[in-house]
This record gives sequence, structure tokens and C-alpha cells, in this order.
Amino acid sequence: MALKSLTCPSCGANLNLDDNREFGFCEYCGAKVQIREVIEVRHTGQIKIDNSEQGENLKTLAERSYKAGNYDEALDFYNRAIVFDPNDSQCLYRRALCKIICMRGTNFNTKEFTSDFDLAYKYLKNESNGDLIRHSMQVELNALFNMAYNKMPSSASTKANEEEARATIIFWIDSIDLLYAIVSKMLDEDYKESALHRLLSFFIPKPITTLKYYQYHTNPNGGVYRTVETYKPSKKTIDYFERMKENCRYLYNNLPSRKKKYGALEQKKKEAESNIEKAKGTIAELSGRTVEKIYNPERANEPSFTPYVVWMILLNIPWVISAFVMFISFAISTMVRESSEAYQSASRASGSGCCFFIVFLIIGAAAALILLKAYKNAEKKFYKTHSCITPKCEYDRLYNARITLKQSEEELSRLEKEMKEYWK
Repeated sequence: MALKSLTCPSCGANLNLDDNREFGFCEYCGAKVQIREVIEVRHTGQIKIDNSEQGENLKTLAERSYKAGNYDEALDFYNRAIVFDPNDSQCLYRRALCKIICMRGTNFNTKEFTSDFDLAYKYLKNESNGDLIRHSMQVELNALFNMAYNKMPSSASTKANEEEARATIIFWIDSIDLLYAIVSKMLDEDYKESALHRLLSFFIPKPITTLKYYQYHTNPNGGVYRTVETYKPSKKTIDYFERMKENCRYLYNNLPSRKKKYGALEQKKKEAESNIEKAKGTIAELSGRTVEKIYNPERANEPSFTPYVVWMILLNIPWVISAFVMFISFAISTMVRESSEAYQSASRASGSGCCFFIVFLIIGAAAALILLKAYKNAEKKFYKTHSCITPKCEYDRLYNARITLKQSEEELSRLEKEMKEYWK
């Protein structure tokens, strides 16, 4: 303590007062004496302290620790860097990731995680490299989801005791809260669909109702034996699992890609139903119809095959007669002597019959082909003019309608099954 020599402004006495104080009092008259002179400085406007360099250094150190896997150290650096720049979206979302990774036990605080990500998305539009940061966020979110999902204990293994089974249920609940929070912050649709599919696959076998644990018992002889028991969770826990399952299913089914695929299935289903109705209408129209040419005035000019058959028979009679003459002549020649006159006549008749047979056979075959083609042309011309009024055409329509009906019903059944799977 240093003393300062002063003169009392009231009585003029010499005083020695402590210079660490601003005021003192005169020991003779009690007057107040000012020891130190106070200088008042007033500033108008804003004072800006530039700590950007220190903030960038902290951010660099945080990123270096994050990439090295030192998440506790990175979290400390990110907390200090955010003090200098609270609007840095990359620091905010990285801090959120570090908080999750550094969590110990089952004390998951999803509120802190979601609040940091909300702020990161809010300030992302002000970043010059916003698209790059957004992509990095999605990749790291997906990696964090997979890491947290893989840490979840399986229900396949039997737990050591009931306490361990209860701890597993608690871990599941906290993990599901965290995973759902991570998924809700994903913007990339592919990552989100994959994550939701994995999360839903956890609920499908209903692990909460199949969790086993060992129960130890003592027999009357003092020995210890164990049995496998099924853990029975409370109704509140079961309701929680069902609620989270429905929430995940709702998010999954409302993804744009899922809606687009489902819409395509609905369109195919409508087409299949329309084809079924058309096929049933055609079958109902044709199944009960008896086509009688005599009662159908539209068939008055339908080509008949009868005259073509008559002409084919007439044109084929000569080669039949020739074959008969050839056969008779040959039979006669075998029954008489070779030197006789009858044998010579029969031989000449047989040769002539053979020649005539070949000529008339060729003529008859050619005539049959020409007449058959002429009938087909006449029939084709008539069918083209009067479409679908002949028995054959109606039979084809009926057959095709039945095939279409069968195929459309199978397609509809497949689509309904696939659409049902979409909502499971």
C-alpha cells in the first residue's frame, strides 16, 4: 500500500492517504478528499473487435481433430470457434455430430443435436460454398446413422439376466430416438430412403417381444439351474415402439421417389382393371351368341366353298378315269400271253393311260390350287368388308378375350401384392 500526500481542501491540513482508493476523508475536519483523478471517456458509435483470425484458427484445429478421430478434442474446439462465429453452419453441424459420437452410455440428448442442425440449415444459405457443405452434411449424417445403427444390440442373443434385458430395451429406445432425429435431418433422398429402410427392418421382427434372458433358479438340493425366459416390456414401451414404427413408415411412404413408384403402380393397376372389364364385356357378348348364316342378312353374299369343291371334283375326274383304265389294262396284260393280240392292245392302253394319268393329275392339282386360292381371296375380301361377323373371327375374338382376361387378372394380383408390400 502506497501513501499519497494531499492537502485538505476544507481546512488546509496535510494528509497522507492510500492511493489505491479513489476518495478519502480528512482526519481533522472530516471533509471528503479526492485521491485519484477520474478521467471519463465517452465514445459514440460501435466498437468492433476483430477476432476472425482466432476463430479461423480454432476451426482449423477442430477440423484437424475431427478428421483424426479425436472427437472430444474437436468438440472443444468447435465450441470455442462458435463463440467467435455463431452463424458458421459447418461448425454447427460438426459440433452436433461430435456431441453424438462423444456420448457415453445411453444419455442421448437429441434436442441439442437437432437444434444445432436446424441452425446449420438456417445459416447454410449465407455460405459461399453452401452446396459443398450440404453434400458433406448428408454424407456424414449417413455415416453417423450407420455407426449408431450398428451399435444397437441384437435381440438374437440371450441376455445374461433380466437387468441386462431391461438395459437393452432402454438402449434401443434411446438409439431409436437418435436414429429418427438423424433421419429427419437428412435432405438427400437416397440416403434418407436407405436409412428409413434399415430402421424399419429393425421393427419388422418385433425384437421387443422376442428378447430372451436367463433366469436362475435354486433346486431343493441346493443346486442352481437356469431357464430361458422372454422379457415382458410394459405397455407404455410397446406403444412407444409401435408409434415410432408408424412414424418411420409414414416418412418412408411419403418420400417423393416412393410416391412416384407407387403412382406408377396405381396407373398399371387401372390399366389392368380396364383390360379385365373389356375382356369380360367381350366374353359376355360372344359366349351366348349362336351364329346362323341363314338368319344373318349380312352373310347373304358370304363366299361359299361348295362351287369350288364341285369344280375341283370335275377337274380331277379325268386323272381318276385314266388311273382306272391304266389299272384294267395292266391287269389284262398279266392274264394273257405276251404273243397274243390282246396283250399288245392291253399294253398300248396301259401306256396311254399312264400318260393321261400323269397329265390329268398335274392339271387337276394345279386347278385345285388355283380354286383354293380364289376361295381364300374371296373370303378375305368379304372378311375385310364385314369385319368380325364370321364364326371364325368371333371365335378368335372370344379366345383372345379369355387370354387377355387371364393375363390381366394375374397382373392385377401381382400389382396388388406389390402395392401392399409398399405399406408394410
